[in-house]
Amino acid sequence: MKEKVTAALLRMGIAVPIIYFGIPIVAVPYYPGYSFVKHTASELGSNRAVHPDPVNAAIITLGIVTLLAAFGFLLALYRLGTNPLLAWLTMIVVVSHGLGSLLSGIFPIPDPRHGGGALSAGMFLVPIIFAFVLWKRSNTRLLKGYLIANIILFVAMVPIMSGIIEMDRSMIAGLLQRILAFTAFTPIGVGAYVLMKCLKNFQKLNRVMSD
Repeated sequence: MKEKVTAALLRMGIAVPIIYFGIPIVAVPYYPGYSFVKHTASELGSNRAVHPDPVNAAIITLGIVTLLAAFGFLLALYRLGTNPLLAWLTMIVVVSHGLGSLLSGIFPIPDPRHGGGALSAGMFLVPIIFAFVLWKRSNTRLLKGYLIANIILFVAMVPIMSGIIEMDRSMIAGLLQRILAFTAFTPIGVGAYVLMKCLKNFQKLNRVMSD
């Protein structure tokens, strides 16, 4: 039963980036003149949108799904014998990630509580923490190449988004946000998928050992 619950929670983790990047695609028709390059995802839930409530409800759902997935990561990593500190740290950053989405939906822009502030700061550790968690879980070059590329992209975006590199971001705010979101949301989906495969292999090995 515990293994089924863990698998169900990890499936929610796989769904996280799909939901995040899917919401704007569905919501765009209700925001006249919306540009994926110029406008951020949050603007789809603002008072400038024609029907913001369904968008914010979807973002709240994303937050809840992410929070549930966090416990799936904890259960899976414990089951696989991961260092408890790293397992809990993984759960914490995913919980922080989920709180960011949840509070973004509850408090749409221009509310200053949008995004969760310090409560969601852990999401920026997701690329690094997941690289530690997943690196030894697979010997595939594809996964390791993805992890390296994701961290490089994340590091490159930090000085741009923080303002260290001075530039006019007004016309490409949406593009920049989506690039940064890619580095923070996709590791959750990739991580959940990899851990599900690891758990299946672990269970098969246990069955073989017990026969």
